[in-house]
Amino acid sequence: MNLRRVLLTVAAIILAVGVNAQSVNRTDLCQNIPNLTPEQQQKIDKLSTTHQTTMDGLRAKFHSERDGVKASEYKTQMNNEMQKHYKNISGILTTDQQTWYDQTCNVNSRKNTSYTPGYGRGQGYGRQSYGRGQSRFIE
Repeated sequence: MNLRRVLLTVAAIILAVGVNAQSVNRTDLCQNIPNLTPEQQQKIDKLSTTHQTTMDGLRAKFHSERDGVKASEYKTQMNNEMQKHYKNISGILTTDQQTWYDQTCNVNSRKNTSYTPGYGRGQGYGRQSYGRGQSRFIE
């Protein structure tokens, strides 16, 4: 009986930690800017609500679009909107808060540096005739 109770407790802890670890993302992290005044928090909340509404509309258009060119335009609009949002929030913050925000949340500091086109998955080495955005059949 006691062993069963211990095992159930351990299982519950593992489950709770796993669920909690998966829920942390950049949005959650960026809502915890240190030392915000109530006025700053109110301005950020208003900006975030407006930004979320705009992004929801663009995201819906992006996902429903079948034409690749138009989808790419929506993606560019989404990226521009995100950069504008980060700039707007950064304008509200103090210098110390801006430093923390830029290091933790800024979209420009989160480039995908691990991608190297043309290598891996059986593509061979030394031949970079195709990779991201290029056809395999280009000679």
